[in-house]
Amino acid sequence: EQVQAFSPELVISDAMYPWSNVVAQSLLIPIITSCSSTFFSNEGIDAMMGFLRDIDYQKDCQRILNEKYSFDFDPATVYCNYSEFTIVWTTEDFDEAAKADTTGKVRFFGPSFPPLLEAGTSDEHFEEDYLGVDMDAIRERKAKGDTIIYSSMGTVCGQFSCTPDTLPVIQSVVTAFGGKENTTVVLAYGQNFDKKRLPECPNNFIMAYRVPQITMLSIADVF
Repeated sequence: EQVQAFSPELVISDAMYPWSNVVAQSLLIPIITSCSSTFFSNEGIDAMMGFLRDIDYQKDCQRILNEKYSFDFDPATVYCNYSEFTIVWTTEDFDEAAKADTTGKVRFFGPSFPPLLEAGTSDEHFEEDYLGVDMDAIRERKAKGDTIIYSSMGTVCGQFSCTPDTLPVIQSVVTAFGGKENTTVVLAYGQNFDKKRLPECPNNFIMAYRVPQITMLSIADVF
């Protein structure tokens, strides 16, 4: 009812957010979705997200949406709300499922690069104080000729029972680049990762549960 009062001509939403898709389809409003994670085929949704169909609160959502709004809601698609115009923020080389999609809904747009940030932004210093990550020290290493590698475990893998442990990935990064000359690695291991499980930190590594990501992306040579 609130959305109807606005009389929108178009809904734009991230594909991982379900309610905008519910509203758009229920009110017959065109919708564009932005796929900021890996695109899932129908088979991939069943394999990776099918367990959501057995969760009670998802069943309640499914029942209420059907009874009240005649909306056919599949809990397995709650994080994969793809529209007929779905923007994928990568290239075909990096997303096989999106490349293989034959429905015509996928539009490859390419990576979205953040604007370069000047040193000393208020956001950066807020994050720096909060996280204990010295961005100026990283810039100094870059100015001296170091290649800056930024490795982030993200906010999904290792955080839920259905996703793999990230320790093997962290260990592989440490093994590959630990002690490598003229190389600085900034590794964000994730807020819920037990830091006691981290491998020994090499002297060319900076490890934190998170870092000021937009600033970091403007400094790093490799992400």
